Amino acid sequence: MRILVSVQGKYGERIASNLRENGPAGWEVEVLPLPARLPAVIDDPSGFLPSPLPRADLLISLHESPGGADLIPDIAQGCGARAVLAAVDDQAACPPGLANQIRRRLDRMGVAYSFSRPLCSFEGGPHELLEAFAARFGRPILSFGRDGDRVLSVEVLRDAPCGSARFVASVLPGVRVQEAAERGALRHHHHPCLASMEIVTDLNDTLMHLSGYIVRAAIQAGLKKSSNPLAWDGFRKRIRPAGIDRDMENGRKVTPDQLIAEMHKDGGPARRGRGGPRGHQDPVSGPAGASAFLPRPGGP
Repeated sequence: MRILVSVQGKYGERIASNLRENGPAGWEVEVLPLPARLPAVIDDPSGFLPSPLPRADLLISLHESPGGADLIPDIAQGCGARAVLAAVDDQAACPPGLANQIRRRLDRMGVAYSFSRPLCSFEGGPHELLEAFAARFGRPILSFGRDGDRVLSVEVLRDAPCGSARFVASVLPGVRVQEAAERGALRHHHHPCLASMEIVTDLNDTLMHLSGYIVRAAIQAGLKKSSNPLAWDGFRKRIRPAGIDRDMENGRKVTPDQLIAEMHKDGGPARRGRGGPRGHQDPVSGPAGASAFLPRPGGP
């Protein structure tokens, strides 16, 4: 599979590097650097894109500005991509209205697409190329070995595109099982997570927090499956990127806002008014047993 990754800075470069280093041997990953500063509306894309563009089957857009997102259909057309995976790790870089415009343009071109918010929530569809990508990267899936009340080993069955699941897996062996989910969620931030810390209105939370919840849910699900090794082994053999946004613990469909609500039941309300640029680290202030990156209920 030929993959073209469009980037505008360190955020995208790190993801592209992880795909190159840890993707299947048959993947050809090329990087398309875009200017860090682009006009919000681009009338003539030829002034910002090389000609010809590298040929690709799948375009992964890691834009960091509306101008970078606006170029998605032009890049897809120029490289011949049959599918597009657009990261929404910063809502300001691809607001809903702009995303809808891009979708309509891609529909007219006959190009399949997925706008994943955040990128580490991606689980595949609606095209075989997107399914193939999600078999290796997307919403993390972890398999655990246990030694009594300690984590013995962690196998990454599906890594996050940025490599955070692999990083978290490397620091969990030796941790007490009951502490693993919170420890992993905290270390996920230390990777560091580069998703935005701006509050997203319809989620009432930040994409960085949502990314942390996804990692924590993956750890909890993997530990639960580890208590039934035969069932887990059967699951691993039939794993495929279908059942988008399905909770790994009980098979029910989980949307981002439902996941946030469940995490908040443990950790209190989301921090308000503390938004910052992508990569801003939120202080650890949660009570014991609560999310390691949520404030105490009623706190500042």
